[in-house]
Amino acid sequence: KLFQITRQDIKKWIDMYADKLDKNGEPKYAYGSRLKYLVTLKDIFNHAIYEMEVLDKSPAAKLQISAKEQLSVKQDVKYYTLTELNILLEYLASYEPPRFPEYKLYYVLVYFLSRTGLRISEALALSWGDVDGNRLKVDKQTSRNDNNKLTISTLKTLSSYRVIELDDETVELLAWFRKVQQKMIMKHKNFKRNEDMIIFQNYNGNYMTPSTIRDTLKNYCLNAGIEYKGTHSFRHTHAVLSLEAGADLIYISRRLGHGS
Repeated sequence: KLFQITRQDIKKWIDMYADKLDKNGEPKYAYGSRLKYLVTLKDIFNHAIYEMEVLDKSPAAKLQISAKEQLSVKQDVKYYTLTELNILLEYLASYEPPRFPEYKLYYVLVYFLSRTGLRISEALALSWGDVDGNRLKVDKQTSRNDNNKLTISTLKTLSSYRVIELDDETVELLAWFRKVQQKMIMKHKNFKRNEDMIIFQNYNGNYMTPSTIRDTLKNYCLNAGIEYKGTHSFRHTHAVLSLEAGADLIYISRRLGHGS
């Protein structure tokens, strides 16, 4: 029956909940409830597409819940415009690190963060085993224990556990980066492989720390001639640029691992 459900069917079903009133003449189903129903339905169609592989596209794609409520938006959210992002990426792509010029770690990291919207702690915990074609599993993060030692820990909320789709360019870049890593390990004795096979390792084979990344990116942004806005700004950048490109708000929310 999944094949028989049309976009108009879904819209009619959602509108039905919006039109229902209680005995006092007030809306029976709140905006949040209707949003939850649509998100659940979209999850079903996504499962049919990506897991069962019985559908080519979702009839619920880009459908939104109409609401009279006004949603507040923070005015101080920091993000990079597409022009600013491209300037930084062009600089990082051309920059050659002194020790290993071909190992363009920060270029791949910034590109990846801006294309996925992952938190920096989630990205730094990723291993190559978390990448399966164009699918990326997010189920852990880096953190600090009581002794200030870097550890791998669980995610903050249940909604943070997710599998997201990677675009073709990001898949190609990761494949290239993995080959570079393997080449560096075989070519240089001082270039070590991380025992957990993480993606964003330094040349010593160690996990990177957010503080080190922040300090390094500050210098790169200065040299590129753009403002440094923090590592979390790449998460905001992904959301804003996706919205500007016409992506569905609910889709972005799920992609970022938001609870609502």
